Amino acid sequence: MLPGSPLPRALTTGVLTIGLGSIALTARGPERVEPFQGRETAYVAVADSRLEPVRGLTAADFVIRVDGLDREVVDVRPASDPVSIGLLFDTVSSDLQDLRGTVTGLAEALAKTSPNARLGLTLPQSPPIRFVKASQASSELVRQVTQLLGLKFSTIEGVGEAMRAMSEEITRRRALIAAVRVDPSSAHAASTETVASATKVANELHRGRTALWGIQIIPPTVARGTTMLEKFMDQVPRRSGGATESISTMTALEPMIIRYARLIEAQYIVTYTLPSPQSRELRVGIKRAGVRVYAPGWAQ
Repeated sequence: MLPGSPLPRALTTGVLTIGLGSIALTARGPERVEPFQGRETAYVAVADSRLEPVRGLTAADFVIRVDGLDREVVDVRPASDPVSIGLLFDTVSSDLQDLRGTVTGLAEALAKTSPNARLGLTLPQSPPIRFVKASQASSELVRQVTQLLGLKFSTIEGVGEAMRAMSEEITRRRALIAAVRVDPSSAHAASTETVASATKVANELHRGRTALWGIQIIPPTVARGTTMLEKFMDQVPRRSGGATESISTMTALEPMIIRYARLIEAQYIVTYTLPSPQSRELRVGIKRAGVRVYAPGWAQ
């Protein structure tokens, strides 16, 4: 593949040019404080058409492009370092029991496969997330979700609050799963969101090296709108290295969260060459059809 040439049609990329309203949303990274080494790493998940992890990939399967130019893929291996997964729910009322089951199911599932994974639930206008190991998380998450009863808050600002907590986490590998109910009341609340607040939160995701995995709960009777919240949930997760999926009922929430967790567990750590400390845009591709790539859109 020649530098500057189009990516092959069969190549699936994990980058997205984001525009919210008429303003391009470009997340810029923190100032680099360590010596520039000419290499960078990214956590990348790869899924098949059923959203199941694709395993067994090597460096030969990946293509990396930074600022429009092909770069060398130095190494690809399954990510083995512990991961911190934050959970964010925008409102809880009669769904409290469902959410208790959801967080318990997630904790029990991860405890079997990734007992050192760290889980926490964010609360609006509260102290930072308290992360605990998956093997110890079930009762703590139920206690945390009970505190959500009757609370409702801005999802975009909630992501921002969660990011400020996650930036203090001891792990380098981080993901935030946010479940948002799309209904007339949430659409009304979302109308107060601004491009500026969305941009700020996207930048915080970048600085915190955190992938946002969104779930939109859209009942069959509700038409999708064009609120800032929906644009944010449609676009920013993909830019951060996550995704957004839609479900229609609360009963589908636990399986979707666990499916996301399985993808996060199965991430690869991809090492690639970086031309300069000012590099910005990252594209990650796979040399096979029928797969989806979840990778951050920023190079560092």
